Amino acid sequence: MLSEIIQKEKENLNSYPNGHLPLSQRVLIAKEIKDPIIVNKIFLTCCKFVYNTFNLDDSVLSGIMNKAENTLYNNEVNDFTMLYDTHKNYLEEIDQKPYSSIALACLTLCNSIANNAEIILNIEDYQGEDDNMFDWEDWNPDFYASNAFSGGNPFLNEGSISKRKDFWNWYLDTVIKIVSSPKTIFEGIAETKKTDETEIFKREKNYNTDFIKSKLAIVIDLIIKDLNESNAQADWSQIEVEGQNIGGIGMKAFYVENDGQKKRFELTYYLYSGDESTVKLMQQIKEAIYEQSPEEGTWFSYKMIIFPDKTYKIVYNFDQCRIYEDKEPNLGDFAQEFIKYPRARNFTPEWWQEIVQKNKLSYL
Repeated sequence: MLSEIIQKEKENLNSYPNGHLPLSQRVLIAKEIKDPIIVNKIFLTCCKFVYNTFNLDDSVLSGIMNKAENTLYNNEVNDFTMLYDTHKNYLEEIDQKPYSSIALACLTLCNSIANNAEIILNIEDYQGEDDNMFDWEDWNPDFYASNAFSGGNPFLNEGSISKRKDFWNWYLDTVIKIVSSPKTIFEGIAETKKTDETEIFKREKNYNTDFIKSKLAIVIDLIIKDLNESNAQADWSQIEVEGQNIGGIGMKAFYVENDGQKKRFELTYYLYSGDESTVKLMQQIKEAIYEQSPEEGTWFSYKMIIFPDKTYKIVYNFDQCRIYEDKEPNLGDFAQEFIKYPRARNFTPEWWQEIVQKNKLSYL
């Protein structure tokens, strides 16, 4: 039944005003799920999604999300009513888009966890009204997140309709993922090729050529082999990999246990040579993707999720300056990256154009 509701809503998105998924339909989805813990896991992932999309670095917001994750996945006891009261004034006073909407999404997440998701499962005297019929203090984290991602409130004709549709499509897909695998911690990684807050470049590259797929298959085998050699007893639901190929090459990996715990493990095959080196295989993929259409550039980092059956998802980063979420970007490496892999100006984000101009480099 839930899958049928989700499919219907994906089909209906184009017909909804301003690309907004009505509250009535999200209430229907939540009540079909029933479990407040799963509903709050969905809200948490919405908060992570926009926080990661805009590369925020805020100890209050990250602290709230970390406590929410530990409570929802590891049964850690936290007082979310106290968290809400403690941070309410600070988070409500933020007046900068999209930061303000992300802050309020995290604040209402506290309220939702404290009250077993009653803000959507048991709205008082609810008669099918949409979000605009409620005070802003009563909005849900998913609505705040959609406003952050799209650039504004749909009822005020703010923001991008296409980006709002992208958010709700992502949301509907995420609901199915979390319901299907409730113990898996999802990091809210965008699968669209997002650059910075305003730019999205449409590339015509083929990321699934036989060459690329064959190289990725070897990389996946070697990463799983590393995990087996590091911890043969690991009972894992997915492996998460982050890698870079700019200013040096690197790769780090974590496995997520079936109980939801996330642990890092040692990678060794990146030190090998030829087709037994994971990073050199990824270098070959980087070159192959560049050769398809040099004017569109190539990636300099990536995130990959590997499942036990060796299926995978990979998101290549062509345009965001932050390589790893837990490290500040080193913009000094991007001049050399552009010299080695020049691209056309209309595929170069504004922050990188400043580096190109400063270093007197030439576009393709």
